[in-house]
Amino acid sequence: MQCWNCHKEIPEGAKSCRYCESKQNRSPAANAEPAEAAEMLGMLKAQIGEEGFAELEKVFSGAESFDEVSAAIFSGECPKCRSAKTETCDEVAGIENILVGRCKECCTLYCTDCGRIFTGDVITESGPQCPACGSGNTDFPADDDEDVALLEEVECRDCGVIYCFACGGVLPDKPDKPG
Repeated sequence: MQCWNCHKEIPEGAKSCRYCESKQNRSPAANAEPAEAAEMLGMLKAQIGEEGFAELEKVFSGAESFDEVSAAIFSGECPKCRSAKTETCDEVAGIENILVGRCKECCTLYCTDCGRIFTGDVITESGPQCPACGSGNTDFPADDDEDVALLEEVECRDCGVIYCFACGGVLPDKPDKPG
C-alpha cells in the first residue's frame, strides 16, 4: 500500500508511515478541522489574490497526483513545447537542482525561474559577475542575505544588464513602467 502523504510504499495495513509518520487511518483532508482548513484557504487567497488562487484551483482540479501539482507549481509548463508534463531536476542524477526543469515530453532542460532553455547539456548558474560585461559590480546578494529566496533578477550597475538570479541568463528588456 502507499502512504497517502508521502506516497512511499509501506506494508499493507500499516497504522502509520515509517517514512513520514503520518497516520494511515485518515485522509489528508481529515487532518485539518473544516474551520481551520477554511481559514488557511482564506489566508492563502488573501496572499496570492483572486487570480492566483483561481490559477491554483485550476492546477489542483486538473492534476491526478500530488507529483503533478508539485510539477505545475515548481517547474511550470515547458517553454519549448508548452507541455504540462514537467518536473524539477532536484532528484535527477547529474543535475540535482530544483531550479532546473525538465519536460517529460520533449526532454528540454530549462530554468524554472525565467524559462530560459539550456542548450545541449550545459546548465548554467548565476553569480555576482555580470554575464554580459563580466563586472562584479552587481546587486547579486551576499551569501548571508536573508532576502535571496525572493530575488528573481540581478542588475549590473556598470552596463545595466538584468540577468536571471537562478541561471545567469540575460533577461529581455522590460517596457518602461507607466507613470
